[in-house]
Amino acid sequence: GRRRSSLYFSLQLLLHCSHYSIASFIDTSTTNSRSIHSNTNTKMTASSLFTLAIALISLSETVATSAPTKKPTNAPTSSPTVYVGTDKWYMKDQLCGKDCATGTEDCIGIVRDNWVTLYDTVAACCAGKLSYLDPSYCAARSGTTPVGTNKFYPDSQNGRCVEDTTGTLAKNTDKLYADAATCCSTGLGWVNSDFCESRSTGESGFADKWYVDYDSMTCKNDCNAAATTLPTDVANAAACKENEDRSVVYYDTATTCCAGKLAWIPSATCVTVSTTGAAATSTGTAKYYADYASSGKCVQDCAVGSQSYCGGILTNVAGVQLFDTVEACCASKFGWMDGDLCESKTTGTATNKWYVNYQDNACVQDCTAAANSPCDGSPSDSSIQLFSTAAACCTAKLGWLDSATCESVS
Repeated sequence: GRRRSSLYFSLQLLLHCSHYSIASFIDTSTTNSRSIHSNTNTKMTASSLFTLAIALISLSETVATSAPTKKPTNAPTSSPTVYVGTDKWYMKDQLCGKDCATGTEDCIGIVRDNWVTLYDTVAACCAGKLSYLDPSYCAARSGTTPVGTNKFYPDSQNGRCVEDTTGTLAKNTDKLYADAATCCSTGLGWVNSDFCESRSTGESGFADKWYVDYDSMTCKNDCNAAATTLPTDVANAAACKENEDRSVVYYDTATTCCAGKLAWIPSATCVTVSTTGAAATSTGTAKYYADYASSGKCVQDCAVGSQSYCGGILTNVAGVQLFDTVEACCASKFGWMDGDLCESKTTGTATNKWYVNYQDNACVQDCTAAANSPCDGSPSDSSIQLFSTAAACCTAKLGWLDSATCESVS
């Protein structure tokens, strides 16, 4: 349309000019006298221009209405190719992902910048760009679906190791270990390894081993009292008590625990009370122990009244050292007292030995007091020295007196 209009305008202009030339020629021929040769040339020029204009107008109409000489270009046979990325790995947001459109697994977007480094594998990307991260952590967290490594990392607050898995994923600053044992020994070396491992992911939460419980002066087993099956040397659930001390010393048996931590308690007693978790039987142990609080002597673990030297049944023998004989009890617990005097206090019988009475300047005998008798009863001072004879007592304690005189008044 534009081409036709432009041509038509040009022809109209040419025609106008030819009319102007003809008009000029008529005017000039009237007013001026020119040579016949010149007039003839002018008339020929105007006539030629007019004839040319008519021919061009006719040609323009022919050009405008002619059919196109070529067919239009055919439509494309297929859609243009769309760039979808290289499917290689690159770093983005401190992790690695694939160079491909988002919405596909592991794809984090198509790379458009030629300065971005691409890697064939996620491992190569992690090593090249994120070498400060644990390689397995980097690989597991990369892509579009982060997963755990199933390794273990330390939980110092609770003295245990936690598995890096769904629900308990590690942070990128956590040190990872292949198993709980390695994590406990290396990552939490100050925590008892049995405590740490038993509290780590996948374990029972109890070490099932023995430790000393100074509150009850027994050994307790770090076991679950509600468990269907108890450790082999635990007689009943009363012997179980969850341990909370991370640095505790564990023992494999109650016997070794008693020997290692409660050696002053008779082994059999400690083991029995520890494994059963119960106090001594209602009839007592019939053994002897020091009664410092009420009588200051050795008494027997039996019901009061059943025998003269019974001090009552101990409700808990843990922490109390027991002896098989009164002699052993006196020697161990009242060593500063004459052995015979200590035993006599328990049995209630006199020693028949001699001791000094400075008030009377005489030696008197430990026997039931009676008139006109050397017997003066048991001495009030338990630390007093006793002698087998009056003569020995006089010589040792009243040496300034004549021995015969001393003995006669004794």
